[in-house]
Amino acid sequence: PQPTIRDYLMRKQECQKGGQRAPIREYQLFYTTIHANLMCFFIDLRDYNQLNAACQPINLFKCKLNKIEDTTIQRNVIHLETADGAEYLFDAAGDENDEDCLNLWYS
Repeated sequence: PQPTIRDYLMRKQECQKGGQRAPIREYQLFYTTIHANLMCFFIDLRDYNQLNAACQPINLFKCKLNKIEDTTIQRNVIHLETADGAEYLFDAAGDENDEDCLNLWYS
């Protein structure tokens, strides 16, 4: 099926399942798609077309989502906390600080 939304997105994992601190906590660029309750990550559009995922998808069922207006490095970040305790930060606005793109991912 076609994804609900798809585009490049900066992702940073703060905590793993169970709330443990993630070993790699830096922003990485992924071609990201949302299919029903799953957020899937690919290195680029070619990997997406070949269904070659870069990492495990995130289950969005019963997740908590909010905007963070001011962070130390990134501005306009989306904070996502999953039901299993994992936490992620997403910068959808990008270098251009595109508020429309951020709102598209937030909705």
